[in-house]
Amino acid sequence: MKFTTCPTEAVDTLLEHGFAVVSGVFNVETLQLLRKECSLLSVQLSPENVNEVNSWSQDMVAEACFDGIIKQGCIVQPLSPSDISDLEFSNLAEYKKFRNFNCLHGNNYLSQKICQSVFENKKVREVLQMIFGDKYYLYNEQFIVKPPETESKGLTRFPLHRDSDPADCDSAYTSLWIALDDMTSSNGALHALSYGNQKEGKRDDLENLFIKAGDIVLLAHDMWHGSNPNTSRDVRRAYMMQFSQMPMIDSSTGKNVALAVPIS
Repeated sequence: MKFTTCPTEAVDTLLEHGFAVVSGVFNVETLQLLRKECSLLSVQLSPENVNEVNSWSQDMVAEACFDGIIKQGCIVQPLSPSDISDLEFSNLAEYKKFRNFNCLHGNNYLSQKICQSVFENKKVREVLQMIFGDKYYLYNEQFIVKPPETESKGLTRFPLHRDSDPADCDSAYTSLWIALDDMTSSNGALHALSYGNQKEGKRDDLENLFIKAGDIVLLAHDMWHGSNPNTSRDVRRAYMMQFSQMPMIDSSTGKNVALAVPIS
């Protein structure tokens, strides 16, 4: 897989292979903001241990939070499903305002900085416009956190999977998977099965994506991917945004599956 800094090359690769890597999209300052939010959100999963994390660096996830993270399947969300249930947003500005007020009990400064640095990132915008055109929807955002040395529990391994079955998906969507730490063979880097190998039945011919912090992996919704457990001594973190051409609707209820924030 050729890593690129060019949005056009990345989108071409995404369409051909089902995934692509855009290098060096986010700077150190933005990564620090995302890491801090990830850490503070992790504390909320284990409120009984909040006193144990008062002295820890907010650039890291406290050990006292690991059990809470694993119980959530290694997923840490800025807004819980109950926060956004049945809500409709007319534009991105409205969603940002809601996020700033509700994420981390109204930690406005941190959320505002993240919204500005992430959602307004020039390369992110270019990539999304090339994929979807002038209008698309923010479908989901979340952190994926793998606590260290968890191989024996098997709880931080993500088996090969697709985010959705094409037959069950009314609207194609693309995930932007952002590395907050360097991804290695020991901490659970993503591996992906290209469209070509998928068609040829080469299920074992996976490509390991050893990317750097600040790089983005573009993932098509029907692309097979997974990751191994984190056997390293450090936490492995990623932040993921998902965007769709149209709102994602639950056919059984007629309601939005998650977010449906129009961006234009």
